[in-house]
Amino acid sequence: MKTRLAALILSILTISPLRASVFLDNAPIGTAGDLITYGDVAAIGGQSSLSVAITVHLSATLEIGRFVNKWGSTTASQSFVFYATNTDEIEFVLNLDSVNAGVYYGCQTTDGPMSGGALLRVLAKATVGSGCDIYVNGTQRSTSLIYNNAGTLVDTTTAVRVGNETADAAQGSYGEFVIWSEEVPDWVAEAYGKGYGANIYRTNGILYAPMIRTTMLRDVWGGVAGSASSVSGTQPGTHFPMMYPYGM
Repeated sequence: MKTRLAALILSILTISPLRASVFLDNAPIGTAGDLITYGDVAAIGGQSSLSVAITVHLSATLEIGRFVNKWGSTTASQSFVFYATNTDEIEFVLNLDSVNAGVYYGCQTTDGPMSGGALLRVLAKATVGSGCDIYVNGTQRSTSLIYNNAGTLVDTTTAVRVGNETADAAQGSYGEFVIWSEEVPDWVAEAYGKGYGANIYRTNGILYAPMIRTTMLRDVWGGVAGSASSVSGTQPGTHFPMMYPYGM
């Protein structure tokens, strides 16, 4: 029944008229680095499952860097990181130990899903000990499990952040950012990748920032304020056409 319902939802979404929208344009980067922070987001700590999604318009030249992270410089300050690696691959890593380094769970794509100048809606989802998947524009990519330890996500006060390009982020523009405390169903990953707002699935939602303009950086699910530091967004970039069932 759930499978048929998911298929029906996807078919409806596929033929529904969409409302055009835009997303925050963080490129070209400034000398201070374009950065949006969402504070601690304490609900992430202690989880054994996590899904993270973001829309990224990559710069013409691919560079290694983070899309989204809650990852400091010490083991105790690291929770998760979702980033571009090895030029054209994507990696999703959860830190499970606040004392011992390298106690991670996570995966990396193996089929080079990124290309310069591409507009990507990327979603990673993992359950420790059970599986880790990465979707790009609604298609599940080939992945390899690169870390396979047991535990739950470290509860750290490090802020969740998007961007900070001059420091360690992937070069480009960022939009619609989502975190769930579960491994979301496949149909959610597929729908998000096809350009539909994350409000179609709010179960175990932790944070949803539509980022359709500079005044919509805040989390509309959990009330996380979100602060913008040196954000360049007065001229929004081009976004996929999208439907936003905000429910606000």
